[in-house]
Parts: sequence; structure tokens; C-alpha cells
Amino acid sequence: MGAQEFNLRLICCATVIVFIAPIPFPVCAQESRTAPLNDSEAVGAIRASEAVYSDLSSYRDSGVTIKEINGLSLTNSFTIRLARTNFYCIAWRQQSLLRAKPRPRAIWSTGDGDYYLGRHGSERKASMEAAIDLLSGETASVVPATFFKLRSARSLDQILSENHDIAEKKDETIGGTECRVICAKSKNRGMEVVETLWIGKADQLIYKVVRVIAGYDSSAYPQTLMTNKAFQDSMARLHGTPITFTEIHENISTGDHFEKQDFLYKPTDEPQ
Repeated sequence: MGAQEFNLRLICCATVIVFIAPIPFPVCAQESRTAPLNDSEAVGAIRASEAVYSDLSSYRDSGVTIKEINGLSLTNSFTIRLARTNFYCIAWRQQSLLRAKPRPRAIWSTGDGDYYLGRHGSERKASMEAAIDLLSGETASVVPATFFKLRSARSLDQILSENHDIAEKKDETIGGTECRVICAKSKNRGMEVVETLWIGKADQLIYKVVRVIAGYDSSAYPQTLMTNKAFQDSMARLHGTPITFTEIHENISTGDHFEKQDFLYKPTDEPQ
């Protein structure tokens, strides 16, 4: 493997690890309206959305996620099906800078176990939370985590608990839906993050999430990597470079009737 390809692999590895870390970014402060920290109306909008997801019997959508760093962009499609109390099937295509063809990925449960389709085939996970945690940094995670009231994988509850500056921006329209725009800022272990939520004004559902991360935490990486000169050089180039992760939700439907077998992952579930 040449030095250039090795450095690219290290940068990609670093990008994935940083995406998994929970955090936001400083653009929000310039664009949000003048408001005290944790603006009560903005927090109320997030809590209202959280309550709507808690009351849903089922949810489905499709959409795309976009990762951007250093002028590079990766777009992946996804599909989501969720139902009470522990039924889900979330499929996505994992694109990489190192592979021309995206790989299928999925997590699912028909109520009697939690499964993940990964690099080495299907494997059983310890719990729903362990499976949904795999979505963070890979595909849309906020809606599934909020639907099932998890404190991980970027649920609305986790976003509220970790952010110290939450404010509302000017309303925007996403795909014909008028949305409130809520911006949440925080710092975590040397990283700054801004998470912006587009929440439907009529239905309080999430239509878009943008997470921008600046900086990185060296303690998040294995010590063997931190002592590697090539890795250190790659991280030095990444340092201070914002990483943007966007998820866009489309074709949203709620209250649909599902059968148990609808949550068994099949290759036909793969988004195109």
C-alpha cells in the first residue's frame, strides 16, 4: 500500500470515529435570533417533537445522509420502519472513499432479537440500544432513537441533555413542509458541535438534521494509532476542519399497520 493510500485510509478512519462522537458547531450563534441560553421556546419545540414520536404507534420514511469533509462528500440512502414495542428495520447503503460500490447495511428486529447486517454478514446484538447505536455516524439515527426513547444514537433527549445553547432560527420550508429551525450548540472533549433540527410546524416531526463538528479529541483514538507518524500527520491536516453530517427525511408516514414479517430484513429492503 502506497503512502498516499495509507493516509487516505487513516483520514477516513478518523472521519468515521469523529462522526460517532456526540457534538455541534459555532455557525449557529451568528444566525440564531437574540435569545438567552436554552431559549424556552426552542427547548419546548424539541420536547413537543419528542412527545409526538412517543405517541406514534408506527413510523416509516426514506431519505439520504450526506457526509462532508475537506471538500469530499459521501451520500447514502436509507429506509426506516418502526413500530411498538420493539419492531424495526433500518437499511442503508454504506459508501466509502475506498470502495466504488456501496455495501448494504441494516439493523432489524421482529420482536425476538436484535440483528445487524455488517461486513461479515448477519450477527445478533445484545440489545435494541446496541443495534441502534450502530446508526450514529453511518445513517439517520435521531428518529429511531427518539421513537424508542433511547438516551443514545443522537435522540432528541440526548441532544437536549448535552447542549448548553439552544435557540430558534428563522422558519424554513423543507420539501414543501414549513419547519421551525432549532439550533443547539455545545462543546465536548475539545470538539465543538452545532446540531440544527428542522421540525415540521404542523406535525412536529423531524424533516432534516445537520450536525457540524469542529476539532477532534485525541483520547477517542487507540494509543497505537496516536503513536503512528502517518496518523499524526493525517490528524494534523484534519484538525479544525469542520465535518458535516446531514440527514434528510422524506416520504414520511405514521400509523401504518405492519405485520411481524415486515421487519425481517430482506435484500429488497435496500434503498436504491
